[in-house]
Amino acid sequence: MNDQPAYNYKVVRQFSIMSVAWGIVGMPVGVLIAAQLIWPELNLAPWLSYGRLHPLHTNAVVFAFWLFAAGSSAFTCFLQRPAADINRWCPLEPQERPAGCPKRDTTGGARN
Repeated sequence: MNDQPAYNYKVVRQFSIMSVAWGIVGMPVGVLIAAQLIWPELNLAPWLSYGRLHPLHTNAVVFAFWLFAAGSSAFTCFLQRPAADINRWCPLEPQERPAGCPKRDTTGGARN
């Protein structure tokens, strides 16, 4: 009998793929706008100017790349784990935990 729980990593994979995709979009834009600060002649078209590309870079890297990476980490490390697995290593004793926290698993992970 397999004692290991079956986790669904499809959502984690999707978050990771989108994080890489937005990194591929946002980081070269950052390199371009950094080069435009050094060499202003790289401002070729009005819609490729520093003022228009800077918000694209900021939104793509901060809000898309990092948030998808954080979501992937959250789904991997926390959200897919049962409460017993999360609280097994909690340093707080049950009486010291805030109200609403699950009880510590004292059975070593055994489930009925």
